[in-house]
Amino acid sequence: HTSSYLVVTMMNDAVALPSGTALTLLNKYCLNMRRNPTSLKFRRIRVLNPKFYKTVWKDVAARELLVEVGFELDEVSADGPWLILPQTVDPAPFQSAIEDALVMHEARQSALAIAEAMQAYS
Repeated sequence: HTSSYLVVTMMNDAVALPSGTALTLLNKYCLNMRRNPTSLKFRRIRVLNPKFYKTVWKDVAARELLVEVGFELDEVSADGPWLILPQTVDPAPFQSAIEDALVMHEARQSALAIAEAMQAYS
């Protein structure tokens, strides 16, 4: 899928948007990948990494985003499962999806704050 598909999907209120914390961490992974596009080190994420597991893996919307942009789960590694973005997959849609989701997350947070303020004055 393209990043525009992901954005339209995430804009739907019925679809959960990854948490801001998950998006921030995913953005760091993505930036490392874009800076080192041929390095397998930056195309792999150890699922059981405590920070990743708690922040991203437990967030269903974040997991779905990773799958949508092309990450594959490799469960046969001796040191636990890894998410891998194959070399044949361009990381640009991943970066676009993360950036768009961060903007949407901020917009949702602002809208919620406005709604709460309006409700307080009612």
